[in-house]
Amino acid sequence: MHVEASPGPFEQVDVQALAIAVFKDEKPGEGFLKKLDELTNGFIKSAIESEEFTGKEGDTAYFHLIGNDKVKASRLLLVGAGDPADYKISSVSNLVGTAVRALRAKNAKSIAVVPRIDDNAEAAWQAEIDRRVRELDSGTVKPMPCLRHAARSRAGNGPATDHGSPGSSC
Repeated sequence: MHVEASPGPFEQVDVQALAIAVFKDEKPGEGFLKKLDELTNGFIKSAIESEEFTGKEGDTAYFHLIGNDKVKASRLLLVGAGDPADYKISSVSNLVGTAVRALRAKNAKSIAVVPRIDDNAEAAWQAEIDRRVRELDSGTVKPMPCLRHAARSRAGNGPATDHGSPGSSC
C-alpha cells in the first residue's frame, strides 16, 4: 500500500465517493456540518432533522450528488462517529472500515474518507496507517483487494483516499 499526503479541501478531491465522519448529536447548522450542508444543498440537515441519520457509531446515510458542481465526488456517505469524547484513533480505523464496506457494496471505484481528527491526532493517525500496513505486509491481517493508495491531509481535516477497485491487483 502506498501512503502519501494529499493537502486540499475535501470537496476538490477527484473520487467517486466521499465518506465523512459525523458525530452524535452534531448540529447541521454549525461548523463543519454547516459547510457540508451548504455544499450538498441541504442533504445533511434533512437527514439529521428527519432522524434518518443520528451520528451514532456505525450509523450511515448514503446520497447521490448528481448535478452538484460544488463537490467533485458524485456520492456521499455520512458515517456515524459516535460521541466526540470517545473518538480515538481506533475509532477512525473502525469508521474507515465501515465506509469501505458500505461503499464497496455500492460499487464505488474510488473513495475519500474525511476522518475529522484534529492536528494533534495526525501523528497518531499516521502511526495507525503504518501499523496497518505492517500487519498487511506480515500477513497477520488479510489484505483488502482494492487498497492501493491512501492519502491524508496535512491539515487533519482532509481526506484519506483509496483509489483501488474491486478485482484489481494491488
